[in-house]
Amino acid sequence: MMGQSTSGKPLVNEYLKFLDAGVTPFHAAASVRQSLADHGFDELQLDERWAVKPGGKYVVSLGDGALLAVRLGEPLAETGATVLVAHTDSPALQVKERAVSWRKGYLAVPTELYGTPIMSSWLDRDLGIAGRAITPDGEGILVDLPIRVVIPDLAIHLNRKVNEGYHYNPQDHLVALAGVRAKAEDQDKGGELTAILADIIGTSDDEIWEHELYLYDPQPAALAGTDMSCRCCPH
Repeated sequence: MMGQSTSGKPLVNEYLKFLDAGVTPFHAAASVRQSLADHGFDELQLDERWAVKPGGKYVVSLGDGALLAVRLGEPLAETGATVLVAHTDSPALQVKERAVSWRKGYLAVPTELYGTPIMSSWLDRDLGIAGRAITPDGEGILVDLPIRVVIPDLAIHLNRKVNEGYHYNPQDHLVALAGVRAKAEDQDKGGELTAILADIIGTSDDEIWEHELYLYDPQPAALAGTDMSCRCCPH
């Protein structure tokens, strides 16, 4: 599992840093885009005429969550082109933007399945919220909220069959709790997430037209095993 770069720095450290940075598809794409820029790739715009040349290295953003990297052969007519496609997404829980609400004193953040995540692995653990916010000019701004939430599971004495292959209902059992307010009245809309986003971006609540947020595991990536020589820390 251990790789070594020409400079002597373990490649696995770079991979662990990439995993930590890619908390959502948008963050993963941004991280790859920056890495490509650092290695001499020029960014092309979809709405502009391209002036490419043999031997050139280019990257094209396909929205905020995907990109296409191209290294052209030289001479192009003989070698063709080498195309690298980045796969940035993974199974996750996506926040239901319009469903955040106060219920019985708790700020409930309902989620929906993105892909096919292992639902039970998301319960009873610290979770972060990250994604992008869309402003009136259509710009997507990457955000990572400075809060932690949890999707609580029932205690074993309230669900004795949980270890016998319990079936989780995404609508009822994958609701994250983001806050507690004893005197909060039930209401259909909770503006807390929007307010946090606005504060991070430095704008007002009404300047955020929509947001696309996901839950993620904030635990840093790490190596496993008994070989102490491989226990390098990315931080």
